[in-house]
Amino acid sequence: MSRDDNLIDIALGKDALRKPATDTKRTAATTESAIHGLAKISARKRWGIGLLIMSIVYLLFEMIFNASLVQVAGSGIATEDELTRVELLGRSLSGIGVSLLIADWILRGPLLLTRGRRWGSVCLVFIFTWPIVFFGQRSLVDNYLIEPSSAEQRQRAYYAQVIRQGLANNSIEIDGIPHTAGEVYSEESLTFIALFGSLLYADPHLIDKVETHTQAIIKKMVTDTAYKEFPGHYARYQKFRADLQNEYRRYAEVSNKLNKQKSTSSQEAEKAWRQVEQELSNGWREYEQGITQFNRDVNSKAEKLTPKLQDYFNRIAKCSKDSCRKSYNDRYHKEIMTLGAGYIEPHYWLVEEKISGREKLTSSLLTGVLTGGVSVALQGLSLATGGDGGLKDKRYYFYNDVQDIAKRLSLKLQPQFSAKAKGYPFGLSGYEQFRANPITAQQIIVSSKKKGINLPDTWDIDDRTTFDRVVDRKVSAAADSAWNNESRNSGFNLPPNLSWDKFQLHAEMQKRIRHEMGAQFYVNPMRADWNNKQFLDKVIEPNINKKTQELMAQLKREQTEYNNGGSMAEKSKAALRAILVPPISMGLSLLLIVLTLCNLPMKIWKLWAKPALTSTPSAGTHKKSRAILTRTGIATITPLVVVMVPLLFFSSTYLSVHHDKQQTQQNVVHYFMDQVSRQATPASSLALRWVMAAQPRFQPLGHALNESIQLLRYFDPLSKKLHQLDEHFFSIQYQPL
Repeated sequence: MSRDDNLIDIALGKDALRKPATDTKRTAATTESAIHGLAKISARKRWGIGLLIMSIVYLLFEMIFNASLVQVAGSGIATEDELTRVELLGRSLSGIGVSLLIADWILRGPLLLTRGRRWGSVCLVFIFTWPIVFFGQRSLVDNYLIEPSSAEQRQRAYYAQVIRQGLANNSIEIDGIPHTAGEVYSEESLTFIALFGSLLYADPHLIDKVETHTQAIIKKMVTDTAYKEFPGHYARYQKFRADLQNEYRRYAEVSNKLNKQKSTSSQEAEKAWRQVEQELSNGWREYEQGITQFNRDVNSKAEKLTPKLQDYFNRIAKCSKDSCRKSYNDRYHKEIMTLGAGYIEPHYWLVEEKISGREKLTSSLLTGVLTGGVSVALQGLSLATGGDGGLKDKRYYFYNDVQDIAKRLSLKLQPQFSAKAKGYPFGLSGYEQFRANPITAQQIIVSSKKKGINLPDTWDIDDRTTFDRVVDRKVSAAADSAWNNESRNSGFNLPPNLSWDKFQLHAEMQKRIRHEMGAQFYVNPMRADWNNKQFLDKVIEPNINKKTQELMAQLKREQTEYNNGGSMAEKSKAALRAILVPPISMGLSLLLIVLTLCNLPMKIWKLWAKPALTSTPSAGTHKKSRAILTRTGIATITPLVVVMVPLLFFSSTYLSVHHDKQQTQQNVVHYFMDQVSRQATPASSLALRWVMAAQPRFQPLGHALNESIQLLRYFDPLSKKLHQLDEHFFSIQYQPL
């Protein structure tokens, strides 16, 4: 077998010592095998480099999470949202880490020959592995640790959480534990506090040991926390106090503006009354002008009508037949209708004259002489039957005088004048009569309403008092409307002209203060001008007592209240989760970091050593054996170094023994370690020791990486989506089919 054949066989993983084929077949296969072998080596190398880069990136992110977890769990002041965000980040990275490990283990040989196979296989590994790891972590914790826990365990976890938080806030001191205020934010202290809750929880006699000191512990913890947070709370109070004082200044300005506007009521009334007087003067002027124009129009019409009437009566007097009279009457009707007063009977224009008795007697005798006494006899008969005997009391004649016709025509056209003159009658004698007319008052009422002055319908023109009162109401209503608009725009719903004391104590302002300060830091009533001493005495101290009583009431609940459905069930399960999840997450994170660190040397060695394995065919067996020994050595020594070095060479303040006093400290910490061994396994105690020794070395590096990369800030938007997905998944997985 040639040197090239041996090289290709080794690259393809075949036996280099196999028997040679026939010369023809061997020659044909040599070129094809060499091409595929080189392609296979190149693909493996590219995959190895890519996997190495992904592992390094994952390692950096995992270290950032590890540091963030310790920071949050060890601070003692983390909010539920912060804990949830870090938990989601950890579970996400765990899914990525496990996926990379599995991809490294199973992707071999043919799966690496083409780019499609490589990335398709990687995607399949991530699709199946990541959800299992992400959801599986929470499912395991919930189903095997939280939900099956007993009421006693939950109560113990609640006590342990209270004590851990007190130690984290430097509110309590435990003999033999070297935790001081100056070391609160050191890596060792953060690690110890994050794990201390689980150490306390491991002691089955914890409640009996601390029950007699619970009141003092809670009081001290609440007091220290309150005093530590006092500057922040008082600064928030000061800011709100300044804002409220500025708001009162705006409120006072608007109140003054309102008062000034209302104080102009008398001036506004006087101004409005002058407008009324002007309106009356203008009305009278219009009325006079209307009278003048009316008389002018009547005279003009009378001048044209008089000769026509004279002609009509002359002609009608000469008619002896109805047909003759009808023609002239029709012409009269047409002419009269053009005047605009409707039809007027012809006799309306005639002058009436009374006939005296002497004239009637003389006329009767003369007629009797002329008729030979017949007319006298007929008159007597008419009188006897109830008639007038032909003796008329009045006679009518047309008086051909323009002024008389104008006067008569004026009487007929005066209704049209009143209609045009807003209802005023014709012939008012002067301004006083015009002013006193009821129509004038109604006109003022209508025009005043358009200006917002709503006078009563029965108002009289001489009632100035009512007029002034209505104007005052209008001015006040306008001022109140402006006040309401300003109040709405400024955000306060208050009556005007409140003093500073009444302003800050008003129910609306008290509601604002309560909303700003929160129910926890609100007392009723709460003033906005307290100094720091008053704020401490009136807000912080009562809140300390209230919070202490609430926590004591919760701790003193019956153990049955910690069962599912009890008043303390959810709070105690949250405490149990806060106790158990940090060490589990921290341990899993460190495990993945260690596994990745162990794999990195092997990956680097494979990339470097691969060409050496195929350098010469004569040294193939020797090189292969040496490579196996090297790989085995790296795989064995690296985990031992990673596991043993922290235990043997990394010192910890909480585990070190230097002299007698430190020996006491060691006994206290190791007491809890022994409890962990008894309640769980000795391996659990050893794992806790390793975490306490190794974690402080990883934490600073992870913190520095996060400061540079800002992973948590970029993860925030994604964490909300993951939280929704997480809640949705666990809300439907237990639904009945």
